[in-house]
Amino acid sequence: MAESVCRLCLEVHRMDFEIITLHTTVVLNILRLKVDLDISEEPVMCRSCARLVKMAFGFKSTCLFTEELVMSFARDQDTSNFYLKDVYKEYKSLITANDSVCRFCMTCSETSNFTSLDNMIEEGLVSKELLGLYLPEIWLLYPLEL
Repeated sequence: MAESVCRLCLEVHRMDFEIITLHTTVVLNILRLKVDLDISEEPVMCRSCARLVKMAFGFKSTCLFTEELVMSFARDQDTSNFYLKDVYKEYKSLITANDSVCRFCMTCSETSNFTSLDNMIEEGLVSKELLGLYLPEIWLLYPLEL
């Protein structure tokens, strides 16, 4: 039975892995994950890591789409001073006074369902440095929720 070591989690797996292809390498680079693939002739990742990479890529893709909406709105309005609610109204639909908009995925929900990124940073749940490292394309000077 074939055994391989996942290049991401470094655990040994039997038949529960996939070969890291050129496409996967591109995704890993977009996610800014530094993985030395030259260590192995045929680098692999386990299915669990593959699933997590796909989820991370989906999240980053959503963030980049949202960023394009925000930047497009800023260019159209010729300003960098606006509320995410204005962007949401322009590109999505109506929004109520009790709603907030997520800066990362541009979803709308009652304000009570949101946590401020500033609060998450203060509580140590998120690091500004990690956001800057893994989501450098996102300009976080805009309000994160309003």
